[in-house]
Amino acid sequence: MKKEIVKILFFSVFFLLACHVTAATLPSGGSVSGYLTAGSTDLHSFSGNSGETITLIMDETVSSYGQIVLYKPDGSYWTYGNNALHVTLPGTGTYSVVVKFSSTAQYGNYQLHYQRGGDSVENGSLASGSVHTGHLDTWDMDSYTFSAAAGETATLILDEAVSSYGQMYVYRPDGSYWTYGNNALHITLPVTGIYTVVVRYSALAQNGDYSLHYVLGGDVVENGELLSAHSYSDSLTSYDMDSYRFDGVTGETITLTLDENVSSYGQIYLYKPDGSYWTYGNNALHVTLPETGTYTLVVRFSALTQNGDYLLRFYRGGQAVEKGSLISGTNHSATLAIYDFDSYTFSGNAGETITLLMDETVSSYGQIFLYKPDGSYWTYGNNALHVTLPETGIYSVVVRYSALTQNGDYTLRYMRGGDSVDSGSLTSGATHTGSLSTYDLDSYTFSGNAGETITLIMNESVSSYGQIFLYKPDGSYWTYGNNAVHVTLPVSGSYTVAIRFSSLVQYGNYELHYVRGGDAVEKGSISSGQTRSATLDTYDMDSYTFSGIGGFTASLSMSESVSSYGQIFLYKPDGSYWTYGNNSKLVTLPVSGTYTVVVRFSSLAQQGPYSLSLGLTP
Repeated sequence: MKKEIVKILFFSVFFLLACHVTAATLPSGGSVSGYLTAGSTDLHSFSGNSGETITLIMDETVSSYGQIVLYKPDGSYWTYGNNALHVTLPGTGTYSVVVKFSSTAQYGNYQLHYQRGGDSVENGSLASGSVHTGHLDTWDMDSYTFSAAAGETATLILDEAVSSYGQMYVYRPDGSYWTYGNNALHITLPVTGIYTVVVRYSALAQNGDYSLHYVLGGDVVENGELLSAHSYSDSLTSYDMDSYRFDGVTGETITLTLDENVSSYGQIYLYKPDGSYWTYGNNALHVTLPETGTYTLVVRFSALTQNGDYLLRFYRGGQAVEKGSLISGTNHSATLAIYDFDSYTFSGNAGETITLLMDETVSSYGQIFLYKPDGSYWTYGNNALHVTLPETGIYSVVVRYSALTQNGDYTLRYMRGGDSVDSGSLTSGATHTGSLSTYDLDSYTFSGNAGETITLIMNESVSSYGQIFLYKPDGSYWTYGNNAVHVTLPVSGSYTVAIRFSSLVQYGNYELHYVRGGDAVEKGSISSGQTRSATLDTYDMDSYTFSGIGGFTASLSMSESVSSYGQIFLYKPDGSYWTYGNNSKLVTLPVSGTYTVVVRFSSLAQQGPYSLSLGLTP
């Protein structure tokens, strides 16, 4: 009985195929139309190679559904599908396709769509950076090709107007099926060659228009070239992306921020010059380029169903900046919008030290990023930077808020050792008054000779303390002190002094007292046998001079009413520091000339009256 059934099936298939030996071959990327009477079938054929993938979709007008039956090249039955088939061929040869209606009582027109991977397509080649529009009927598909090299990354986004979603199927150059995505694909290509893309709707019974967006890393882009310190405004529709390119050199650092008005966030995708995918960021990217060449950039919204405007900001280290050059001793004020940054430059020499302070009005903090003259990223600081330059050239500065969603005004303060200052020159024996706001510094200069000793004392009204920073004439950082500095100058030249509060969030008035040995003094001269009386404030000092003959004995005594003690500092006629004593000092003068005397309290936080007496004996 089984043998008889097999015979019946064999001869049925044989008869079916024999009756359609003149059936036309299916055209890849095309379709054939026909009419089926009740209970009839149509036969078609196609040639294919083992491993290739084919897609068949049958559109019909009956209330049942269409059936697609496949037979192998040897005539044996292989598989079937209702209205659609997506299969990989098991062998090489000519396959037979039989189409019919599932209800033998029905009749009507049909259209059979056919696509073979690696073969001809219906809609031509995709162009990188372009949008390709089309229309899908019910039970329809469109097909495209694109050329690419192994390792390159392609992005495909399919926007459609149906209630289901769009599907994209990708076939390798050898025609085999590779991968698919619903509305979006971001893929790195495994081999070099011509790829096939098939687009259709997940609900094949639906019809409507679509837009297919395509970008290949390292290829043509839609929106052109990015220039450093520029902003680019545009709009994204649903299931959309824009693409840009920029040139860069190995080691350079670039900054990108993407401001958008959607409820999701913006995404930035970067591709290397060879077209391979490199990295991405949500609304912001700060990266160092791994190689020289032209990079590709793709922007889109994380929720592809959203649409809206965006603003893309770009900066490349070592290139043009937005705000120009920083001037030492000057404040630079501006406003940052959300997802914004500003860029500046300054010139400097290796070994010089610079200070940058950023005062802002937001609840997060300001960030300062520094780039070397070769465009590479160097370092950053939150609201403040105090660094020594590693090389000579033009440096770049980028400022932004740590919370990029915030916006507000800022002031950037800049000082470079050995360069211009904002508060002028210090006069020995004088008191210089000023006021510091939050995240502020004042800068001064003074001239001195190697071996001379200077004293700086800073009185302030804040709950933290004052800081005094000293820079050598070559602009290099030398030393600092909290409220007071007493140092001997290592070289001759013009020194720079920067003062600020240790807690930069504080603000208030200050007094800066300065004395240089061998220079002008505050209180004038004191003679032998004379007693001078005065009052010291907190963090104060007074200075005097006296003339003496080498070999004479000098007796100095200081009386005060504070709980600490009085200190007497002596400087030689050449301005060098010599010695000191607590409340009194008895010394033999080493040389003839004019000596400098500085008096202060050992606890600088104290204040009160004092008396200073001098006696000189042979």
